[in-house]
Amino acid sequence: MGALDERAIIGHSIFLDHHVRVQWPTRKDLGFLADKSTNVAYCPTVFGKPGINLRSFGDYKRNGINLGIGTDIYPHNFIEEMRTAVYLARAAAGRLDDIFASDVFEAATIGGSKALRRDDIGRFSVGAKAGVVLVDVSDRSMKPLYALLRGLIFVAGERPIKDVFVDGEAIVRNGECLTIDLEAATQAFQ
Repeated sequence: MGALDERAIIGHSIFLDHHVRVQWPTRKDLGFLADKSTNVAYCPTVFGKPGINLRSFGDYKRNGINLGIGTDIYPHNFIEEMRTAVYLARAAAGRLDDIFASDVFEAATIGGSKALRRDDIGRFSVGAKAGVVLVDVSDRSMKPLYALLRGLIFVAGERPIKDVFVDGEAIVRNGECLTIDLEAATQAFQ
């Protein structure tokens, strides 16, 4: 149909011909997506909760498919999405080296910006929008500090995050959200 190319972003892209729940006789879909330079937006938690996941993140990556990480279920915790992506990939592949923290971090940053065809997000470079997360590496959850990225994704989660800036604007300062009145928002649901 001509719908798949480098501008296409396939949400989830889980049930391809190689997935165990599909039981299709071919194994061409990953190669087809790669040949067409099609992007995948993977939201691991929403499907992971009922036990469904990519088969596997590492296979998509090794086939040359650009992956982005997203979140489409409450709570929207991006670090938790990255952690879940790694755990599900390793479980699906049955091996520790299917993907690493750096692979999923790349998908969450550069992969997402590439899928959106934007070079002004997902990276530190001249002219890029300033999206910065400041992590307190002295926080107990970051100890012992062997590898910052692995520690953040696998152990600390959002606990040591002190400040967040989006496009240069402070969104979180000293662990407190500045853009949402959380008390008022929770009162609306009581």
